[in-house]
Amino acid sequence: MPVSARVTSVKALTATLSWIETMAAKYGRNISARNTLNLTMRLQTYLEDGYISQGKSLQLNPDAIVKFIIKRFTGIPKNKIRKEKSKIKKDLVSAFKAGKFK
Repeated sequence: MPVSARVTSVKALTATLSWIETMAAKYGRNISARNTLNLTMRLQTYLEDGYISQGKSLQLNPDAIVKFIIKRFTGIPKNKIRKEKSKIKKDLVSAFKAGKFK
């Protein structure tokens, strides 16, 4: 997993976040690809509006994001994943704002 990724375009951001979702499903226990599908969409919208559309580049740590997702899914019963997924989406944006993924 790359330690750091510099993102300057929507295409690069989409590719990076897609890779993150794939890796979270691959390495997380009891996390299926279906559960991680579109998990980073809210973060993507925030980053596009706040950085990319203003011509700013940003530095992401994909490994930290994957670990964050896996940790958040740990211990969630399968029947509660849908409800928790919405919360995880919000938490991803909050964690980015707090500087946890740089």
